[in-house]
Amino acid sequence: TFSRSQESAADADALRTLARMYGHVAGADEVFKLLQKESARGIGNLPAILRSHPLDQDRIDAIARTAATNGWALHGPTLPLPEEIRRLAEKPGN
Repeated sequence: TFSRSQESAADADALRTLARMYGHVAGADEVFKLLQKESARGIGNLPAILRSHPLDQDRIDAIARTAATNGWALHGPTLPLPEEIRRLAEKPGN
């Protein structure tokens, strides 16, 4: 298990990585929006690895605040998930 501060630190690290790699953080909130949508349909719709992931609006809002604070663009070209990650989500038991 992870504490709330650990989750926040991980989110901040991920945003910094996205900003450095792509020059923007477009799409960073989309994963949380998608997970919220799927969770609302029923927890069984999520892969096991994501079922305990905190899904709250605060994390989505924090992305926008962090981007604004650091001057990171919220829009820019996005890329599809790498095939290796897509395959992980399709494995039985996930």
